[in-house]
Amino acid sequence: MAELNVNEKQLTASQLGCVLNDIAQTAKAIERFSVMHRHAEDGRDIEALTHSIETMAQRIGLLADATADELPGSGGAAFGTSFAAWMMPPAYHETGRPEGRTEG
Repeated sequence: MAELNVNEKQLTASQLGCVLNDIAQTAKAIERFSVMHRHAEDGRDIEALTHSIETMAQRIGLLADATADELPGSGGAAFGTSFAAWMMPPAYHETGRPEGRTEG
């Protein structure tokens, strides 16, 4: 088995810039949604804004962790690099594997 070359995993400055800009733009949108949420009176708007804030935060968290995992010297992901780690509710993790299924 060939050894992994450290440079194979290293992001370019352009790639890192894309990730950081995406995180900043999404964070700005989350900030605006939180202002809108404070002033929302319709329950449907509140629900939509709450869901949007949650999913956008999950998205940028996953993006940051996946990038950190690929960036040598960064210390790796803080919370995980899978969609399940970031986006699935606690019940998803508590239910375990379906009966009869094994790993592998």
